[in-house]
Amino acid sequence: MSSNSSHPEAVGDQIRSHARKLLGAATADMRATEAGHSVHGVRRHLKRLRSLLRLAAPAIGQDAYDTADKHLKTAADLLAEVDL
Repeated sequence: MSSNSSHPEAVGDQIRSHARKLLGAATADMRATEAGHSVHGVRRHLKRLRSLLRLAAPAIGQDAYDTADKHLKTAADLLAEVDL
């Protein structure tokens, strides 16, 4: 996810694009669980989303970061119970 531009808008676009890809991959992995696959892939993508969110925290603000991180962590924790 390297940037070819120093424009903040371009970096924001790249972050949003990467987040969409991670959400899409998590969704695909979640659908695979219906066929008996593990939720591990979903949890892995949620962890990557939380990492990306941490990088974006200064731009989005601490309150937005805290709220989004809390929801992603809760989702991952709930899935951990399923994966036992």
